[in-house]
Amino acid sequence: MTDGPPELPSNRRSGAFERRVARSLDAYLTADEPVVVACSGGPDSLSALVATTRSRPAGSVIAACFDHQLRPVPETEADIALVAEVAGRL
Repeated sequence: MTDGPPELPSNRRSGAFERRVARSLDAYLTADEPVVVACSGGPDSLSALVATTRSRPAGSVIAACFDHQLRPVPETEADIALVAEVAGRL
């Protein structure tokens, strides 16, 4: 597991979550298998994206922005932009 980009800091709680994610992924996947993370832009899916990316080899995580189509288009577009920004930083 890496510390990740300095722009996306980690703390004790996020580090513990990242370790749990890493253990779970390691139990089912080999290090070279790609992982797709469905990310709507909310805090839970962004946390899952960051934790998964920090626990896998570089280039093995794919962020898939998922639109539930439950909110107005401007909000959805902002979420898509946020996911793209975070994924780009990772």
